Amino acid sequence: MHHKKFHPKDKANIISRVLLWWIVDLLWRRNKNPLNQEDLDPVREDASAAHQTKRLEEIWNNEKISARQKNRKPKLWKAMIKYFTWQEHAHVNFLILVNVFGTGMCFYSVTNLMRAIGSNLEQGTHSPNEYLVFIGDMMIGSFCEVLGSQHFCLILPMLGIKARAALVGLIYKKVLRCSKMSMNAGEVMELVCDDTHRLVTMADQFLPNLVRQTAKLIIYITWLLYFVGWKFVPGLAVFTILASFRLCMTNIDINYRKKASQLSEKRLGYLREVLTIIHSVKVNCLEHVYEENIQRTRWQEIKYKAKRWIILSASFSFTSCGQHLATFVIVLVLIYTDRSMLTFDNLFTIIVLSAGIGDSICMRIPISIHFSTDIITGLTRIQRFLESYDATHDTINELPPTKREVSEKDEKLSDDKMSSEVVSETPNVCLDNVFCKLLTSDASNAQMKDVTLLTDISITISSKKLVIITGSVGSGKSSLLSSILHGELHLVKESIKHFGNIAYVSDTPWVFPGTIRENILFGLAYDEEWYSHTIKACQLERDFKRFPDQDLSHIGEYGATLSGGQRTRIALARAVFSRADKYLLDDPFSSLDTKVAENIFNNVFKGLLSERIVFAITLNPQYLSQADYIVKLAKGTIVAQGTLEEVKKDIPELEVYKNKESTVETEEESEDAERDIDLAGAEQLREAEEDREVGSVSFNVDAKYFMFGAPALMLLLILLIILAGQGLTVWVDIQVSSLPNIVNEEQKFHHALIIYPVSLVVTILIVILSRLCIFLLPIRANYRVHNAMVACLLQAPSHFYAVNSAGRILNRFSQDINNLDDLLPFNFLNSSQIRSKPLKCAVHYSKIILEDIIVGAVTILYAFRSSGYTSGMVRSAVEVHAQMTSAERILAYTEIVPEKGREIKKQPPKDWPESGIIQFNNVSLRHYKEGPIILKDLSFEINPAQKIGIVGRTGAGKSSLVAALMRIGETEGNIIIDRLSIEGLNILSTRQRISVISQSPVLFNGTIRENMNPTGELDDSKIWNVLDQVQMGILVGSLPKKFDNECTGGGSNFSVGQRQLFHLARVLLKRNKIIIFDEATGKVDQKTAEQIQNVIHGVFKDCTVITISHRMATIQECDRIMVLDQGSIVEFDKPDVLLNKENGLFLELTKIANET
Repeated sequence: MHHKKFHPKDKANIISRVLLWWIVDLLWRRNKNPLNQEDLDPVREDASAAHQTKRLEEIWNNEKISARQKNRKPKLWKAMIKYFTWQEHAHVNFLILVNVFGTGMCFYSVTNLMRAIGSNLEQGTHSPNEYLVFIGDMMIGSFCEVLGSQHFCLILPMLGIKARAALVGLIYKKVLRCSKMSMNAGEVMELVCDDTHRLVTMADQFLPNLVRQTAKLIIYITWLLYFVGWKFVPGLAVFTILASFRLCMTNIDINYRKKASQLSEKRLGYLREVLTIIHSVKVNCLEHVYEENIQRTRWQEIKYKAKRWIILSASFSFTSCGQHLATFVIVLVLIYTDRSMLTFDNLFTIIVLSAGIGDSICMRIPISIHFSTDIITGLTRIQRFLESYDATHDTINELPPTKREVSEKDEKLSDDKMSSEVVSETPNVCLDNVFCKLLTSDASNAQMKDVTLLTDISITISSKKLVIITGSVGSGKSSLLSSILHGELHLVKESIKHFGNIAYVSDTPWVFPGTIRENILFGLAYDEEWYSHTIKACQLERDFKRFPDQDLSHIGEYGATLSGGQRTRIALARAVFSRADKYLLDDPFSSLDTKVAENIFNNVFKGLLSERIVFAITLNPQYLSQADYIVKLAKGTIVAQGTLEEVKKDIPELEVYKNKESTVETEEESEDAERDIDLAGAEQLREAEEDREVGSVSFNVDAKYFMFGAPALMLLLILLIILAGQGLTVWVDIQVSSLPNIVNEEQKFHHALIIYPVSLVVTILIVILSRLCIFLLPIRANYRVHNAMVACLLQAPSHFYAVNSAGRILNRFSQDINNLDDLLPFNFLNSSQIRSKPLKCAVHYSKIILEDIIVGAVTILYAFRSSGYTSGMVRSAVEVHAQMTSAERILAYTEIVPEKGREIKKQPPKDWPESGIIQFNNVSLRHYKEGPIILKDLSFEINPAQKIGIVGRTGAGKSSLVAALMRIGETEGNIIIDRLSIEGLNILSTRQRISVISQSPVLFNGTIRENMNPTGELDDSKIWNVLDQVQMGILVGSLPKKFDNECTGGGSNFSVGQRQLFHLARVLLKRNKIIIFDEATGKVDQKTAEQIQNVIHGVFKDCTVITISHRMATIQECDRIMVLDQGSIVEFDKPDVLLNKENGLFLELTKIANET
C-alpha cells in the first residue's frame, strides 16, 4: 500500500512532465493489482474540493456584485472563466500553439515531400537528402502535434474535474439554504449527475478545442487559397453550406436536449420518492403506479433523445461526406479551367488539405460547438438553480450579540474543558406580525402560494426558556418552527429576528448511512466528555450496549437497523451535541416510551438545554405544566401564549389532565414494520460493497447489453450496414482519385462525372442509415434495460434497500444512464470512423501512386500519420470501455432477485377475505436470509371482525408480526386467511387485501386526487364521501384547486395529523376486511385520535382490526390483547382477564403506565 504525502507530478523533472512519465508508476501499480482508493496518488491541497468550492464561491459572489453595479445579469460562465488561473489559461493556450504548429508543419512537410517526389519523377531535380529533410520535418511536426494533443486531452479533463468539484460544492451549499418546499430533488440530481459531469466527459471537446480547430482551419484555408487560388472558392462555399446546416441542426439539438433534461429531472424525482417511501409503496401495492409513471416519463425522455440522434445522424452524414463533395467540386473547377493542375502531387495536396478543412469545419468544430453548447446549457441550468429562492429571508435578521454569560451548569459539566456557547441576555427570538404562505418549486402549483399557513404571529422569547408549542392537527405548529428555521416557508409580512445558531429535529428524524457516532457528531470534533453526557441524557447508553459495536455500529439506509424511537433519540443527541443557541424540536416525545420521554425531558430539556432557548412541539399535556412559556395555535394563529398561569384558562387540556388517563406508550419506541430488526444482527446490514469487476468488461456484458437493443440477426444486419457505409466512402474516394488517370479520355471522364454524384448520394443515404443504427441501437437498448431495471428494483426485497444506499441506486438511473444515452453513441461513431481511416488511406493512394518510390514515400507518410489515428482509437476504446462499465453496473440491477412470492401466479377469489379470519401456525420470521429470528413459532387465531391490540416491550416483535402478515421478510410456517394459505398466493394479491396505517404516513408527490385514487378507478363523489368521514372534506374544499392541489415533499405541505387522516381516507376507499393500525395515533392530538377510534368502531365495525397503539385506553377497548416478548406470545386474552392475571406482563405494563 502506498502512503505518499506528495503528488508525483510535483517531484517530476521537466522530461518526465513533458513525456508524462510521472504517470507510469500508477499504471504499473494497476498492471500488478486492481487499484483501490488508497492506491491512488494523493490530491494536492490546492486541488481539494473544499478549496475549489471556496474559490468559486468568492468569484461567483464577486460576479453577482459586479453585475448589480453594472445593472446587468450575472453570468456563471464568466465566473467559470475567471475561476481558472492565468497559469491554467496560459498552459492551455501554449498546448494549442504546439498542437497547431505541429499539425501545420506536418502537413507542410507532407505536401512538399509529395511535390518533390512528383517533380523528381518528371525532372530528377531533387536529391535524396532533400527527402530526408522533409521526413525530418514530418517527424518534428508529428511529435509536436501528438505531444500537444495528448497534453491537451490530459489537462482539460483535469480542469473539468476541478471545476465539477467546485460546482457540486456550490450546489450542495445552495441545497442547504433552500427551502424543502422550493427545491426539486430531481433537478438537483440532474445538475449534479449530468450537467456537472459533462465538464469532465466533454472537457477535451469544449471551447479550447474549438479555438484549436479554428486555428487549424484558418491554416488549411489560407494554404489552399495560396495553392489553388480562386478555384478553391466553390469548394469553400460547399464547406460553408454544410457547416451552416450543421449549426442549424445543433440549435434544434439544443432544444431537444433541454426538453429531455426536464423529463429526466421528473423521472429522477419519481425514483427518489419511491426509494424514500419504499415500505409504504410495497405495503400499499403501488409499485405498478410508480413503474408506469417512471416508464412513461422515460419514454417521453427517450423520444426527445432519439430525435436528437436522428438529427445528428443526418448532420454527421452530410458533413462527413462533405469533404468528398468539396474535393469533387474543386477538381471539377480545375477540369474546366486549368487541367494542367490535375497532377498527382497537386491532387494529393488538394485532397490532404480538403480532408483537413472538412475534418475541422464539418466535424471537429461542429462537435466542439455541440458539446460547448451542452456545457453552457448546463451552466445556465446550474445558474438558474443558484439564483433560485434562498431560504434566508431578507426579513429574517440576526440580532447583534450583546452581553453574554456562561452557563454555570455547562461550567460544571465541562470542568473548564467544555466552554459553553454564549447566550444573549436581550430578547433572543422575536417574531413580529409574521405572515407565512406555502412556498413550492413547481410553477403549476403557483396557486398554492395563496394558502396562508401562519397569520399575525408575534412572539418575543428571552434566553433560558423552554417554549412548548401545542395545538390541534393542522393548527400550524410545524409551520411555526419552519418559519423560524430560516425560511422553510415564504415570509410575507414583517420580520423574524434572532441571534445565534439553530439545531433542529424534525417530526421524521433523519439519519444517514454510517456509524451511530458519525450520525451524532455530524462532522464536529469528538469531545469524549460532552459526548458521554449527551448519550446518557438522550437515553442511548442501554441501546449502545445491545449493538454489536456499540456506537460504532453501522446503520443502514434511512436507519434500517433502528427503531423509530432510536432514530428520534439519535437525532436529538446530534442536536444536543452541537451546543446550539436555539433548539427547534418537532414532537420529539411521540415515539418514546413515557418513562424514557420523562427521563429525556428531565435530563435534556431541564438539564443540558436548560440554559438554551428550546422550542418544542408536543401534544402531551403532562409537559405543558413544566414549560416556561406556552404557545397554543389554532388555524395558523396564536390563540394563547404566556406562562402556565397566564394560559391555563385557554387550554382546557391542563384542567382535565389529572382526571384523564395519560397518553402512555407501552413500548420504548414505535417500530415501523421495516425497522423492527433485532439489533444484535445490525452488523449484517452493513452497506453492501460496490460490485467491482477486475479487468475488461466481458463479452457477455457487451452481448447482453446489445441484445436489449436488437436481436442477433438484426445486430448482424446493422454491422453489415455500417461496413457498407464505410466501404462506399472508400469507393467514393477511389472514384475521385482516379480522375487524373482518365482526364484525357473524354468518354470515361464524362462517365465518371455522372457516376460520382450518384455514388455520393447513395453513399450519403447509406451513411445516414449506418449513423442511425450506431446512434439508435444504444438508445433502444438503454430504454429497454432502464425499464427492466425499474421493474427489478421495485420487486426487490426490503433488505435490498437497507444495504444499498439511495444515492448508489439513483446513480445507476442518472449518471450511468446518461453515459449510455449521451456519450456511448458518440464514441461508437468515433471508433468506427477512426478504424476506417487506415483502410481509406491505403486504398485511396494505392490507386494514384504508380511508382515504387511513391509507394515508399506514402508508406512513410502514413506511418507517421498513424500516430494520430492510433491515439484516437485508443482514446475512443477507453471511452467505450468506460461507458460499457456503466452498462455492466446497470445490467447487474436487472438481475436483482425479486422478493419471494412474486413468481406465484395464483390469485385469491375477488371477494377474499370475506370474514377476516387470521391463523398463524408455527410462524417464524427473519427480515433477511440468515438474519436473526425475530418471531419464534407463533400460533394463534383471530376471529372475524375482532379488534385485537398488540403490546410489548422494545424488540418484542409487534411490528414484525405485521411484517409477517404483509409478507415482508423471510417467513417459515403457515399463515392462513379465510382458509387460504397466503404462501401459495401471489404476494401482491395478498397485500392488496390488507390495509396498513402506520405512524409516519406519507403522501406521494402529486395531486390529492392521485393520492386518494392512484389507480384512477374511483369517481370524485366517493373520495369526497370518505374525506367527509375523516373530517378532511372542509380542508380540501378550502384549497384553491381542491382535489388538484399538489402534495409535495412527501406531503410536507400538510401536518402529520392531516397526512394521517388522508391515509385513513385512502384505507376507507379500499374497503378491505383486514385493517392494521401500526402506531397510527402516535403523532396526532387527542381529538384526532378520537376521530380515528370513531372510524374503527363505526366504519370498521365488520372488519378485523389489529392495533398497535401508544394509548392504553385504546388498547383496552379491544376485544383481545396480544402481549409479545422476545418474539413470542406470552399472553393473549381479553383486557379484563389480563388485568386480573397475577404477575402478568400486561398488568406490569399497565402499572408502569399508571405510575407515570
